[in-house]
Amino acid sequence: MKLFIAPHPDDESLWGSYILQRERPVVAVFRSDSMRVNDECVKALSIIDLKPFFIDSLENIKQEFETIYAPAPQGGHKKHDVVCMAAINKYGLRVRLYTSYGIDRNIPPFGRHKIEADAGMLAMKLKMLAEYKSQHLRSAVHFNLSSKDEYLL
Repeated sequence: MKLFIAPHPDDESLWGSYILQRERPVVAVFRSDSMRVNDECVKALSIIDLKPFFIDSLENIKQEFETIYAPAPQGGHKKHDVVCMAAINKYGLRVRLYTSYGIDRNIPPFGRHKIEADAGMLAMKLKMLAEYKSQHLRSAVHFNLSSKDEYLL
């Protein structure tokens, strides 16, 4: 089994939708203080027939996994970096790192391994992102990037 860890609701759709569509992992999402954002996450993942498992800590995850996807430490958001280090500490070499954004949030994500996606996968990603209405203005730079590419380090 595989696990995808999202530091916030919307990260799974922004930075990992192609992994989710291909790999069909268990999706652990750190719970937001906003019930609305958590509900948007449930709706977004339902588009690709997945359900989030909301957590407050990696300690909430008791099951073993062969592969774990966690955010790369890029200095863009402190929680992404903290979750990355916690995942590596807990799971070691089984962790694969996906990219989000660095210090300059206007630069689209990039990494060593581009995750190839066909037009259908892109369409699903766009539908998932559309569910995050509460984030469209708050995090507009991420939702309006011309590139919807995703990468692994």
